[in-house]
Amino acid sequence: MEILREAEQPNVTISAVCRRHALAPSVFYKWRAVADNGSAVALKRDAKRMSRKDNIEVKPKAEIER
Repeated sequence: MEILREAEQPNVTISAVCRRHALAPSVFYKWRAVADNGSAVALKRDAKRMSRKDNIEVKPKAEIER
C-alpha cells in the first residue's frame, strides 16, 4: 500500500517507483487493481449493509416477521 501511495504523489511516475523498489510494472498494476477492487467490494458491502439497516420499510417488515 505504501508503494501504491508513493506512486500517487505529484510529479512521480510509476516507472520511477517501480525501479526504486525493483518491482515489475505489471506487478504494480496488479496490486493497484487488487487494491481498487477490494475497496470497491468493501464499499458495496457497506452500502448494502447500511441500506438494509436504514431502510424504513425493512424495519417494520422484519418486526412483523419476527
